[in-house]
Amino acid sequence: MTVSIMNGFPPSSETPAETFRAAMRTVLQPTALLSCETGEGEIVACVVNTVFPVSAEVPSVGVSLDVNSRTCRQVLDTGTFWISFFTSDDRQYMYEVAGASTTVRSEVAGLPDSAGQPIMSNSATAFKCVIARQLTAWDHSLVIGQVTGIRVGETACLSL
Repeated sequence: MTVSIMNGFPPSSETPAETFRAAMRTVLQPTALLSCETGEGEIVACVVNTVFPVSAEVPSVGVSLDVNSRTCRQVLDTGTFWISFFTSDDRQYMYEVAGASTTVRSEVAGLPDSAGQPIMSNSATAFKCVIARQLTAWDHSLVIGQVTGIRVGETACLSL
């Protein structure tokens, strides 16, 4: 499949994937930490910027995960995940969490919170979700989670 550059846009020497990623970076998106617990009680997590509402009638959100990631495999195995949205003041903190190795990312993010849940205690908003639907497309898995728990903080979410 080829991606054509529309009239009025400068030509690109990048591959379609690079062009798409660059274009998506210009779109305002909430940035969050998606986490889950393994069957052994270990917390795995990754930073995501593709979280979107699916329905308000049946509170649900969608998230896109790299099928090769450990977090994606664990989410699909356990069927439960948490999404902690970074606050608007957390840009540097988000980069620190995202840049941490997978073995210490949960620790850098301060997981679990004081109640023992794998969510950031200082998150702007947090959702607990159970998988309602899942679809694999190319190198990503689109996971629709039904929200079973909500914690709302007092600050706005970080959007990049």
